[in-house]
Amino acid sequence: MLNGVAPKYKPILSLILPDELNVDPDASEKDLDLLLHNQTRDIEQASILEGHELLKNSSFQDTEQYMERFNNYKATIKELNQSKHAAYHIW
Repeated sequence: MLNGVAPKYKPILSLILPDELNVDPDASEKDLDLLLHNQTRDIEQASILEGHELLKNSSFQDTEQYMERFNNYKATIKELNQSKHAAYHIW
């Protein structure tokens, strides 16, 4: 499914916890699409919250901790953007 029907989910698979990807082998493409769509939405929402927290920058006493969180945030956004780019190209 990821190669043909829904390649947009490939870039974000590394962001989804393995136990969140436990799927019945007999699940339909619709069920898989909904599961992955919901996971994508959750990742996007968490990224928005993280971005606001990073911009606020009130809870960071340590520059190293800030940079680590910022780099993780950038990597997540990059993978989400790759997913959106893949979705654009399949249409």
